[in-house]
Amino acid sequence: MSLAQAWRAQAARLPAPARWIQGLRPAICPLEPLAAALPAGARVLDIGCGHGLLLAALRSDGRIAGGLGVDCDARAVERAQLLAQPPELVFQIQDATAPLPPGPWPAVVLCDLLHHLAPADQRALVRRAAALLAPGGVLAIKDMAPRPRWCALMNRCHDLVMARQWVRHQHAAVVAGWCVDDGLAVAAPQAWRAWWYAHWLVVARRPA
Repeated sequence: MSLAQAWRAQAARLPAPARWIQGLRPAICPLEPLAAALPAGARVLDIGCGHGLLLAALRSDGRIAGGLGVDCDARAVERAQLLAQPPELVFQIQDATAPLPPGPWPAVVLCDLLHHLAPADQRALVRRAAALLAPGGVLAIKDMAPRPRWCALMNRCHDLVMARQWVRHQHAAVVAGWCVDDGLAVAAPQAWRAWWYAHWLVVARRPA
């Protein structure tokens, strides 16, 4: 089973309309490169987990041992808890600007979260996420790209409708630089476009 299939199988467990909306996400989001960046069999902290589908899909597909998902959206977390498998997979309400669950973690994920934060909060969150990594641990950051501008505009319109928020896109090179400043080794950022959605992925590792 592919990760997209595992995602859709988990999405089918959510109530409508979330199951339909979330079930479409694999068509526009590069899930496989994000999953490939994570250590096999690791426990993962997903900051900004939304409906919990990334962790649930990774867990059901046997790619991770479990993890903790946190999000400030109480309604999304309530739905994510339908997918929970305590103690291996747990979801809880928490704002990204609040103190994060203590580490060390072998893997931390920020997926489509940064653009919902103010620039100063983006930088602070990356620093705090990096500090949670165990030696050899991986920080995987996937977000929406500010270029091409028409793609960024389409994503802003998307988030105005879905999140009722005017988002702030950040450049992958800037985020990669933050990770270097935080003592992490960073691979070259990756980029994709699906439909009118432009994505980037930064993968950083704490030296062993």
